[in-house]
Amino acid sequence: MKQCSYFAAVAEHGGIAQAARALNVSQPAVAFALDKLEAALELTLLERHHARGVSLTPQGEEFLALARKLLASAEAVDSAARGLSVQMDGALSVGCLDTLAPFYLPGLVKAFRTYFPNVELAASEQQREPVVAGLRDGRFEAVIAYESDMADQPDLVFDAVASVQPRVILPSDHALASRKVVSLKLLERDPYVALDLPCLKSYFDRLLERAEIAPPTVLSSPSLEVVRSAVGNGLGFSLIALQPQADLTYDGKAIAARPIREQTPPLQIVVGYPREAPDTELRQQFISFCRDFFADRSVAA
Repeated sequence: MKQCSYFAAVAEHGGIAQAARALNVSQPAVAFALDKLEAALELTLLERHHARGVSLTPQGEEFLALARKLLASAEAVDSAARGLSVQMDGALSVGCLDTLAPFYLPGLVKAFRTYFPNVELAASEQQREPVVAGLRDGRFEAVIAYESDMADQPDLVFDAVASVQPRVILPSDHALASRKVVSLKLLERDPYVALDLPCLKSYFDRLLERAEIAPPTVLSSPSLEVVRSAVGNGLGFSLIALQPQADLTYDGKAIAARPIREQTPPLQIVVGYPREAPDTELRQQFISFCRDFFADRSVAA
């Protein structure tokens, strides 16, 4: 649905940059959504004219009419769902892993409160140990986390709500930065900057092993921004799960995030809760809402 809305915005505004400004998203996000839409449909919807924007192909003109009808229908369904959501009430306490919270938690809380205005949602960003402890002592009724960070907790249940594909990040002037997709094998001799978080480090180590490379580690840090800054300053490449919208580091250095050519297992984002906890309608509504929330942000379920 988001791909259709991006396509309609590009058609309306006459260019990717103009549509991105109107939608308040990055240009790469719009361009990526259009590429995925055309690939899925096996159609060429737009002619790219570089400095002169874009124009619709005949196929694009036909699909635009269909897309607008689809978006109108979705809005009608959304309005009906809002009417139903008002009927839900109660209180829900949710924890979120600190590696996911900056990307999703504020937006999720805002959207949930909009759809469920009578539900008192309390959310908290926590590291792994407090998240698990909060589930067990009843402070949290549900938590949002990576499945790989919780796999050793047999007393907890996890429902998948999304998955993310890892990316490689490079200095913007790296020889491979101009490529749309990067093979890890080509980075065998490059220094490696490790994101040293428990679940992610072991996951990234396995990716390097699968690619049969062992690059020398020049720096490691549990901070995503320190890792991005190290890459931006030319210390090496790194692997990340989630990339901020901006391609600039805190100290103003440019980096490039690229998909990995090798097949990589996705990281599962899950909602977890105690196995023995009673099944409540409110928690199930929250899990369902999370699936829709992540899907609307082009994060695959």
